[in-house]
Amino acid sequence: KGVDVDATAVRAVSAETTRVAGQMEPQAVSNILWALAKLAESGVDVDAKAVRAVSAETTRVAGELRPQEVSMIMWALAKLAESGMDVDATAVRTVSAETTRVAGEMEPQHVSNVLFALAKLAEKGVDVDVTAVRAVSAETTRVAGEMEPQHVSNVLFALAKLAEKGVDVDVTAVRAVS
Repeated sequence: KGVDVDATAVRAVSAETTRVAGQMEPQAVSNILWALAKLAESGVDVDAKAVRAVSAETTRVAGELRPQEVSMIMWALAKLAESGMDVDATAVRTVSAETTRVAGEMEPQHVSNVLFALAKLAEKGVDVDVTAVRAVSAETTRVAGEMEPQHVSNVLFALAKLAEKGVDVDVTAVRAVS
């Protein structure tokens, strides 16, 4: 906000991103998807090939993802979908499946971001993993006391949107943040 982005630089780096995507570590995959989503959210035209190339790497790095990386990727995929980009359904499924592995290690922001992302993806017509929703929702009781107002807002928004889309939501999670 308030900073002009050099479109030529974005295109050049996007081309390199596509070239090196297969060499990326989990943190690079999450950081680049997050950065591309932030650019798209800011109105910058991002290269769909770069998004596809990095998204495709989620299956390779999935088992190594930490809670923050899961959170960042899910948030990025949701923001990209919200910006009108087609998101890789395999990436959504793969990273969603990892949420069950890392949910118990998630911090309040991770819980908030993942639930928010799942709700936004569902809102955009992307199939969401109900097991992931349940796993992350179950963690709200553990982290609720540490949540900032924005986290609480995101969780309640997410649970309401998911319920609206026909997903059974954890009533205990709603009570934990209400």
